[in-house]
Amino acid sequence: METGYWDKFGTSIDLMTWADLFADLDYRYVGKSQIRENGNVHTVGTIWLGHVLDPREPAHIFETALFPANDRCRVLRRYPSLDDAERGHRETVDDLAARHPGAEVVDVAADADLRLA
Repeated sequence: METGYWDKFGTSIDLMTWADLFADLDYRYVGKSQIRENGNVHTVGTIWLGHVLDPREPAHIFETALFPANDRCRVLRRYPSLDDAERGHRETVDDLAARHPGAEVVDVAADADLRLA
């Protein structure tokens, strides 16, 4: 029986298991990268959400968001699988880096402060 919650591998889980997994930053993060240029830091984060808000929608349980320097967070993409999320994270970072020639691209730890350069 599907509960509306899934682990990173698409297995249906109960709410308490989801809550325990969601509290673990290392489990939640698929990727976190920063594009650093001229003192500006743009952060791309891809995380496992593990649930969907609207059960009529496909179970896209991962998302990539962009935290641009001096701007608001924007969700860019959602994915149904871990493989898709990993690939989508790398593509998003590569696309953003290509728009900022000469910028430094750094993969950062899941628990790193998004505001740090």
